[in-house]
Amino acid sequence: MTYNEFIETLTQKAQEELHYKKENIKFYPEGFTSNDPKMIQWIIETNQRFSGQDSPFLLKDFMTFEKDFNGSSEVKILQRIDLKSTYELAQEKGFDEAFNEIKETIGNVDSSGVLPETLLKRGTSSYEDMREQLIIRPLNYKRYMSELSEYVYRRTGDVALVLYHLLSHSKKGGINSSRIRRDELLRWNMQDKVDEVMKNALENTAKIFPAVVYNFKINKQVDFLNDEFTREDLLGEFLPGAFILSTEMTTNGALALFYPGVCEKLLKIMGGSFAAVFMNINDAMIVKRDNPHINAMLDIAKKSGSLGEMLSSRLFIGSENGINPA
Repeated sequence: MTYNEFIETLTQKAQEELHYKKENIKFYPEGFTSNDPKMIQWIIETNQRFSGQDSPFLLKDFMTFEKDFNGSSEVKILQRIDLKSTYELAQEKGFDEAFNEIKETIGNVDSSGVLPETLLKRGTSSYEDMREQLIIRPLNYKRYMSELSEYVYRRTGDVALVLYHLLSHSKKGGINSSRIRRDELLRWNMQDKVDEVMKNALENTAKIFPAVVYNFKINKQVDFLNDEFTREDLLGEFLPGAFILSTEMTTNGALALFYPGVCEKLLKIMGGSFAAVFMNINDAMIVKRDNPHINAMLDIAKKSGSLGEMLSSRLFIGSENGINPA
């Protein structure tokens, strides 16, 4: 099957089996660009996601599939397919294998638990309508710096605390969210109240995804802010003098270090100021400032791995002044 035959067959099967209308299936060739600012932004974001590069010209061939989201004609969902990678899979394992992968990707969106009304609220001009759906997620600033300029975030050291719209969450599906653009604050008339928006979103995040630690004394994960324990209760055999702070969902658990009240309680159970190493976006390792294993922890933290994406290469210190890079 040639590349052009593959595209024709894929288009036909998407209509027959996935019930897409022909006019809602579009092909965008490598090098494609546009005069439409929104389309340019889509091209840049697509390149960042699939190629890791910024460019107003598509760096690969793509096919998009658009349809009503969960039966709502007011909300559309657009899926992107990297055509050449999918074609290579079809060449290696057969067309059916490649097509099944596309079906699975589309099925994951359909079963994500996102409600149409949640997406519709995104277009509201009222901040109060959106307020309880806003959360914070942590990203490594240096890694995402080129794309964060359009979005709302606050930076501490090499950690960016980024404002997101929470679409859905579950233990099985994880967190489904979308970044909030700066121009959306204008629509909500909150462009001069960014600190208030970020504070509200952090409080939401702490409420939805509570901070947790593992209590080895009772062999159970416990609520960090609401349960009682000592530092010694949190120290296991495999992490000398250290314990992990995370969240119930684990995903983005490193953010728990910035939750309201967390630093204050850590100061209490640690007996004063302490050090924190972000092992990845999911975990913050808490130790005394003179712990001899800090440098080894920092070496591990500099790399992404199976336990999570890299967040920071720096040591952070918790004190009466809050959480700050060393």
